[in-house]
Amino acid sequence: MSVEPSSPGVSQLMGEIRERVRRKTRLPEFYPAADSRDAHPAPEFSLDRVTRAALELREAIARFGEMSARPATFRARLGAVAVRVVRRALFFHVAQARELELVSLRAIEEQALALEALAAGFQQLWNLESDRAARFSASLDEVNARLSEIEMSIQELKSRAWHAAAP
Repeated sequence: MSVEPSSPGVSQLMGEIRERVRRKTRLPEFYPAADSRDAHPAPEFSLDRVTRAALELREAIARFGEMSARPATFRARLGAVAVRVVRRALFFHVAQARELELVSLRAIEEQALALEALAAGFQQLWNLESDRAARFSASLDEVNARLSEIEMSIQELKSRAWHAAAP
């Protein structure tokens, strides 16, 4: 009994499988295409993205070396045998790959900590500058008020001088 690949159920199932594989193997798009960057302004930097990237890296490291889910077909069993053979042949690279993974993870976590410290420092600086700006504005208001008083005093003195000089 053979199933025609052109039948609607099979083609729909194959399309769903292809889409799942594409979603799992698609790399995250951190840098959009040039034409879309021109259309939209750059997003604000968020530490959440760095933290999320570190978590994704940690999860990927945990999954490294695992066999993916496979259907019970001859091709899948043959693929599993091939994977085991390659693993045994390249056993000496596993330790190096694990070390690279851990170093990469440590580097991104250190970057996240450094960025958090920088963000906190910039926030303190922003608050300090905001306080200075508020004090400067208050001082400027006082100077303007005093200047208005002086101008009124000058006008009053001119008026008195005019009336005193008039016959």
